[in-house]
Amino acid sequence: MAGKRLVHYDLVRIIAMFAVIVVHTSGTLYRATAPVSSFNWQVSNIYSTSGKFSICIFMMVSGMLFLNPKKSITIKAMYRKNILRIASGFIFWSLAYALFGLWVKVQMNGYSNAYMHSFFIDVVNGNYHMWFCYMIIGIYMIVPFLRLISGDENLMKYFLILSIIFVSTIPVLQQLPDAISEPITIVITQLRLNFVLGWVGIFMLGYYLSYCNISKKAEIISYILGILSLIWTIVLNGLLSIRNNQSYEGLYELTNINILLTAVAVFIYFRLHVSKVDFSERFQKLTLILSECTFGVYFVHVFIIIIFQQLALAQKLYNAVIAVPVLSAGVFIVSAIIIYYFRKIPFARDYLT
Repeated sequence: MAGKRLVHYDLVRIIAMFAVIVVHTSGTLYRATAPVSSFNWQVSNIYSTSGKFSICIFMMVSGMLFLNPKKSITIKAMYRKNILRIASGFIFWSLAYALFGLWVKVQMNGYSNAYMHSFFIDVVNGNYHMWFCYMIIGIYMIVPFLRLISGDENLMKYFLILSIIFVSTIPVLQQLPDAISEPITIVITQLRLNFVLGWVGIFMLGYYLSYCNISKKAEIISYILGILSLIWTIVLNGLLSIRNNQSYEGLYELTNINILLTAVAVFIYFRLHVSKVDFSERFQKLTLILSECTFGVYFVHVFIIIIFQQLALAQKLYNAVIAVPVLSAGVFIVSAIIIYYFRKIPFARDYLT
């Protein structure tokens, strides 16, 4: 069964999920608490920035699957299978996080009727990491239209060019001094070019990169740009944070070109090289199991980070160099085990994970 799948894409999803955990673990334990000039903050900045490519990878893999013309997708099936699964999972886990938040408030301050309104809002918003659910549901809702665009390669390339310019490149230029950024912001605001904004372009880019011809020269350039953009983001973000005496988030928008270039390099490497690896049947089965758990791991991993935080495990691991990867691995393993057994329940497997 696993052999019929594109194992390298299952594997890159697992790696992307681990990268998400690294971002949230380093952010919770160090970026949100340590002084920006401290050793631990700067180390966590390296880990966190290195994992930022993850959501782009998720979107590109999804785009590759949903825009493939060989896959028949009806609007009815999209809502009944894909959107319903995400929406029900969101409601369940959002309710769990909101109840936990309410319990903490009551334990600290006693019960108050005012908490119920914030509880309701927390359920609707979801925990901080669950923004992804709203975004991907919105993308799925317009997949039938996107398939019309992706069916015409020239039209798709034009869409991708506009999206990369207006979604990924211009927001980085808007971080430049006011003399440059203000005129750009005025023009972009007046254009109101909402059609190509958001994550749609990255979703479509995944499909395009899954089949397009990539020369050796283009491949090497993509790797160089991916590595350089990662280094540039780490260094510049660290320096600007020190200068501002607070975490600088201007380069951290997940659709920015500096993040996207790294994700593209990873995606291309897996497509061109990891896809050719002859994995053992046992490895393929394990990869399939973990890949099927990634959605549930995404939901539950913040609970595990909170538990690790309450146990003060970071302080027991000396510094961020050791703590972030060790605790991230722990969060991933514990989350995967929980979701693996949770998925044994049919309803949970189909609608909550």
